[in-house]
Amino acid sequence: MINSRFSRVATLYGLFAFVVFAFSFLSVTSFALTTDLIAGQHTVVGQVIVTNDAQYLHVTYQTTGNWYLSATHLDVETDPNAIPQSNGNPIPGKFQYSSTHNPPVTSYTYDNIPAPPAGVTYFIAAHAEVVNGIGTPHVDYDALKLAPSGTYTISIISWGGDSYFTLSITGPDLNGTGYKGFCIQPDPTFILWDQYDYISNVVSSYCSTTLIPVNYPGNLDKVNFILNNYLDKNCSPINGYTFGDIQAAIWYLLTGPFVFDPTPIINGELYYNPSNLSNPGGGLEYVEGELDGNWNKDRALQIIDSTKDLCHEYIPPVDGIMAIIFYNPFSQIAELDFEQYGLCGFGRGQAFLICVHVPTKTCYGCSETAWGKGCDFPGKNWAMYFKYPAGDTGCNETGCDWNKGYNSNDHNGYDHNGYDHNGYDHNGYDHNGYDHNGYNSNGYDHNGYDHNGYDCKGYNSNGYNSKGNKKTGKK
Repeated sequence: MINSRFSRVATLYGLFAFVVFAFSFLSVTSFALTTDLIAGQHTVVGQVIVTNDAQYLHVTYQTTGNWYLSATHLDVETDPNAIPQSNGNPIPGKFQYSSTHNPPVTSYTYDNIPAPPAGVTYFIAAHAEVVNGIGTPHVDYDALKLAPSGTYTISIISWGGDSYFTLSITGPDLNGTGYKGFCIQPDPTFILWDQYDYISNVVSSYCSTTLIPVNYPGNLDKVNFILNNYLDKNCSPINGYTFGDIQAAIWYLLTGPFVFDPTPIINGELYYNPSNLSNPGGGLEYVEGELDGNWNKDRALQIIDSTKDLCHEYIPPVDGIMAIIFYNPFSQIAELDFEQYGLCGFGRGQAFLICVHVPTKTCYGCSETAWGKGCDFPGKNWAMYFKYPAGDTGCNETGCDWNKGYNSNDHNGYDHNGYDHNGYDHNGYDHNGYDHNGYNSNGYDHNGYDHNGYDCKGYNSNGYNSKGNKKTGKK
């Protein structure tokens, strides 16, 4: 009897142990994750699809359109630091799994990868070399950062309508009238007067530079998102929004949060008042519904909120538009005209942007590097990894941010004192208040001369003004 009872107990215990053992596999919940396969940093050429069963993980590369896989490299780790790297850049040739595809294929799957135990997160780096079988236009990222550049002559034709102002532009790559612009430097000490021509420097909004005079240059891609979602291809507002709504959102993103003051300083205009210091960005003066542009606070905040989920740099579509930045516009004539009233610095206008079409290129049989979309590696290249099974491909989530020595609350790469790698603050000035070219916020160098070699009164170091008249010595 005792042996019989023992036998039954042993049998039940064995069955219980088997069930526990089986559930240790079944506890791995089946989970499917799909993330974009990004080529050339910004072109979606397919997806990476990850699934699992009780024992194995399955990772599938799947291209779309005219793109094909010529090689794939895959690494799956429980710690992102274990992914083979050099100076923070991954090394695909040292990944755990790899294959060359000749001829190129549209789909390839890696099987028999051990499934993650319950509660364990995998960090997956999915690299591929892709080729384009038929000529397909896509965004030319190199040109996006470079074009256009140089020095241009600009003048304001009109204010309001579809944009903050409409301009005439003459220069190497941009010539003509009817360019629509928005202000990005809401500083009343810098004013563009419509009766003067200005000489201005130009740079792409995708160019990494501290010369663009905004507090948050890291939000310029969000401005490009706004241009492509709230304006048509001719830079005119759509879907019931006005240029005033868009202008307010641009100021907010590039200058910082501001208050909406119901008592306007300038009635009938959209006007930024930096004297209100209750918030970092100052105040926006307005009478709702009556301002130039018929702007509305709620609509402006809707635009701002729509940019919050942008994690990686936004790139416009092939048929999209982008912002070109005009900075440090200067009119020597305006400077001299105001000088007679004892006013200096009135020849310098505020920075602004205009809309231009995105540069594109057509690739025939070319090869591009591609990565499964996710979080950036700490190195200088654009390689990415993603997490599984949490389904987290967002760069702001735990585990995606690497320790780079910056304030964790500042995604623009500034330290606790507000300075970047090169020692410049959000406005592009060093600890002594001078920019990369040695000029302060008023446009003057250490000796008090502007970019054209003239001081506040319009005289050069030899005491002559632009008309050749020598300083008299009178005060």
